[in-house]
Amino acid sequence: MHRAAQYVRMSTDYQQYSIENQAVVGAPHEQQSRLLRLRRVATVLVRLVVYIESAFVSVPGLVSAVRNGDAAQIMARTDLPRVRHSLVDQLMNAYPERLGAEAPATTNRKKWRSTRSAQRSRMTL
Repeated sequence: MHRAAQYVRMSTDYQQYSIENQAVVGAPHEQQSRLLRLRRVATVLVRLVVYIESAFVSVPGLVSAVRNGDAAQIMARTDLPRVRHSLVDQLMNAYPERLGAEAPATTNRKKWRSTRSAQRSRMTL
């Protein structure tokens, strides 16, 4: 048992605030707190196992769809908005490097695009 701290208060009223009495009164709360922490840890572990197991279940299906050339299954098993977002981020970082410029410090794509298009239009003039 690890105790971080225990409140000590001097009393003359039959020593109801003595360290021993406080330990007796605080024991049920300590046990309840320990069970609550254990329940939280168990919940996190169960969710983690389910998350990892879902990958082991879904990856073979995706591999099978790719090997069979089943485009509908590939599309059904792919998070297209997330893939698109990832590709846009990669292109936004690679494009300035190709031009010899620095990547934008902002994550505001519209602002960066308008800045880049204005720069390109100035270059073509």
